Amino acid sequence: MDVLGAGRGRSGSRQSTGWGAAVPAARRDLLVVALAAAAIFVLQATAWPLTRGRDFETYLAYFNQFWESAPALPTLMVVRTPVAPFVIGGLHKLGGPLLIEVTLGVCFVLAICAVYAIGATWSRAVAWAGALLTAGYPTYGSTFHLLNADPLLACGVVLWMASVCHWRASASLRGFLGHGVAVFLLVMTHPSAQTLLLFSAFPFIMRRRLDLWRRGLLSAAFGGTVAALLLLYATYNLVRYQDFTVARYGPAVVPFYRVLVVDRIVHPDNGPATRELVRAIEHDLIEREPYRSMGLDVATVLGSADPRVWADLVALSDRVWGWHRDHAMLRAVALEAIRRRPGAYLGGVGATLYSTLTERTVPPAGRRPPVAPLPSSAPGASRAGGVLGPATTRGFSRTAPTTGWRPVRQGVRRRQPSMSAPQEPGRDGRFPPRSSGSLSGTVPTLWR
Repeated sequence: MDVLGAGRGRSGSRQSTGWGAAVPAARRDLLVVALAAAAIFVLQATAWPLTRGRDFETYLAYFNQFWESAPALPTLMVVRTPVAPFVIGGLHKLGGPLLIEVTLGVCFVLAICAVYAIGATWSRAVAWAGALLTAGYPTYGSTFHLLNADPLLACGVVLWMASVCHWRASASLRGFLGHGVAVFLLVMTHPSAQTLLLFSAFPFIMRRRLDLWRRGLLSAAFGGTVAALLLLYATYNLVRYQDFTVARYGPAVVPFYRVLVVDRIVHPDNGPATRELVRAIEHDLIEREPYRSMGLDVATVLGSADPRVWADLVALSDRVWGWHRDHAMLRAVALEAIRRRPGAYLGGVGATLYSTLTERTVPPAGRRPPVAPLPSSAPGASRAGGVLGPATTRGFSRTAPTTGWRPVRQGVRRRQPSMSAPQEPGRDGRFPPRSSGSLSGTVPTLWR
């Protein structure tokens, strides 16, 4: 069956396709798939207890600060989008870790059922193969035992894809308006879902007898809905937090974080934007602590592959080029690095993709393992945690909140170094001086 076709029979009448075919066999299959997925999740939970995901503390901080008139970390409120913080924070407040784990289990079951539904648009065999392979893939399953936006996004995207496959034969305006709302909710779950705006091209590849005007109308209905809702959300951020943005730090993360920390291809000879960054580092960053007392030069800073250097360069960008530039200079530096060394960048992306697909998750030990050292090949780098010394946890306290939260056990996973939290400005708009060896130590402790 053609996944982009109109699903018409010989008589020309429209036929139901995919999971919309209300036959007893399909319903029985979905029930079996759901029960099998639930059993797999319970089995996985014995090896991978509920674990703090990356930046988990920031989601709880967002939820707690949302109700305050003057948040202690205002930048955090425009870095995170609200769905994941409200789901994690709300479930924690209502039922604690147990309710969160049950909810993630339901998300896993729904995701596997959605994979079956997508496969059913081709055949029953494809549906079963897709559902079983996805449910049995350890890396995908381990995502649903982490406390961050990843499991919610993984479930939401596949549910939306299933709805696209189910309604692909329909060219209704209401359907594409609904797709626009769904993609907006996915963006509110994680900003990376903005790439789904490419779905605006879908009406132009539908194999239906539609004129160009109708295809353009459907595309505009989808794209216009997403754009209008994102505009409203950015306006809300402007009114409440004085920042007209959907999610701040986008240019500082993609692709600057990768070229600086992972691929290490930022060099002064890349281009004019990089040379301007080098001048800013020379006249500002390395004149501050702990850079000055450690005697670090520009080459060591750029070659350190230390996430805390990335965090300080984000703060440097705000100080030197202005908050409202939204780190455009860092994006220009990243693009220069990619143009100068495209092979290294593409090879690094391929290596990361391969590592993600072949990643092995180790069952947790009886206690939380120590923080792994950050990789660094720069001269003078410390084996205890990169060029700047022992690592900290993204600028946030590891102390669990005292409002009934029981610290969850931790698993050991091989992942990319986590991004440190950029420094928060004071009430006067200036960044406080740094006096400790930890660059992220200026971020206030979330819970005492």
